[in-house]
Parts: sequence; structure tokens; C-alpha cells
Amino acid sequence: MSAYWSDHNIFSSINKRSFQTRPLIIVQARLGSTRLPGKILMEVEGKPLLQILLERLAYVEKPVDVLVATTELPRDDATVACVEGQRIPCFRGKEEDVLDRFCQAVKGKSPDAIVRITADCPLMDPWLVSRALDLFYALKVDYLSNTLHRTFPRGFDIEIFRPEVLNRAASEATTPYDREHVTPYIVARGNEFSQANFISPEDLGSWRITVDTSEDFSFVKKIVSILGSSPNTCSFTKVKELFLQHPEWAV
Repeated sequence: MSAYWSDHNIFSSINKRSFQTRPLIIVQARLGSTRLPGKILMEVEGKPLLQILLERLAYVEKPVDVLVATTELPRDDATVACVEGQRIPCFRGKEEDVLDRFCQAVKGKSPDAIVRITADCPLMDPWLVSRALDLFYALKVDYLSNTLHRTFPRGFDIEIFRPEVLNRAASEATTPYDREHVTPYIVARGNEFSQANFISPEDLGSWRITVDTSEDFSFVKKIVSILGSSPNTCSFTKVKELFLQHPEWAV
């Protein structure tokens, strides 16, 4: 199942939803990246990338809770300090078993949906997160993302799933790959979990605005130097306009 962010027929029923429960956005973050160690605390315009992301998520239109899930390793003490500086809760769990880290982070909470965002997407647009949540609730699926068939740039990856689906994956997944990447076990079982793909009206899937390498970091730094880091000036639409002005940026 696929749905556009502009599908007004789908959005027509959204306002009927009660917000007695809230989705939980879990930001997956660690300093031990192999390709670019320490990237989430590298600074742009005087702010760590993780701080930029968390500040942007504060603009999500829907009532949401935000939590950062990092590792138990001493090096991530700095991650925790950054998160606490933003007055956002932080959960520490296993480094490689990220699926367990997510599952443990949710314990004691009662979200009606879990939104997975990774810290290497510092320019995540809160408007897109809001639209993805709208679709998730309207379609009443177990799992929704904009990566099943990629039409959004890398760096705007959003996954949303039900807590019971996460718990089942955590109890059944056995391969290191499934446990490290959280959702492959769910995605591979489309016959068991209802799924929907959140797609853009324009195919921009070849564009890259994530931070995995030093080149990526320099590129994101360039975008922020032009547009700033606020979602009001550095929205998905503004980034898209900037790319269209510079076709040489597209990968």
C-alpha cells in the first residue's frame, strides 16, 4: 500500500482521532559510528547535529513524546549530556542489539505508535513527521515508512510502527542484522504485518542529505550555512528548492 503526503482523501478523517495516547519518537543515536566516529556531536553553526535534530523535532505538529536511545558505553556519556541539555529523556541500552534497546526504552510507557528516526538525519523536517503520522493513523497499518520504496532523499527517513509489532520483533528476531537495524524483521513479513509506503509526489530518492561521511557533513554544513537550521527556514520544501537551483548536488 502506498500513499502520498498530499492525499486529501486519506487526511479527511484525521481530525476525528483522539489524542488520549501519544506517539513516541525514538531518536537512535551513538558516537561509535564506524564511518564517521562522533558525527552526531559534530557542530554546525555552533550546534551539535544531534541538538539541531532535537530542536527541529520540537516543531512536530502533533502531541508527541521524544526520547533518545543511545548505548551504555562510556563514550556515549557525551551523547547523554547533549540530550539532557535539551531537557529530553535519554535511554541507554545495548550498542549492537538496537532492537532490544528500542524495546527496553518503551517499557513503562504507553505510546500508540513508535516513530524511529536516526541521528544521522539532522535536517529531518517535523512537517514530514506530522504527515507520516497522519497517514499511519488514517491507514491503520502496523508499519509505515518512506523507505519501502524510496522517493524522499536520504536524510528524511521515517519509520512508524505499533508497540506490539516492536515487541514481537524483539522476541522473535534472531539474526544480528535484524537486531542491529530494528525493523528488517518487520519489513520482511509483509504478509503478517500490514504495511504502507509514504511517498513523495516527486521521486527525489537519489538525493543525499544524511551524515555518514565527512563529505556528507560538509554538504549538510553548506545547506545550514545557506538556510539556517530552523525548520521554518530549512524545511524539506526549502531544501528541495535549493537542490533544484543546484542540480549538480543531486547524486
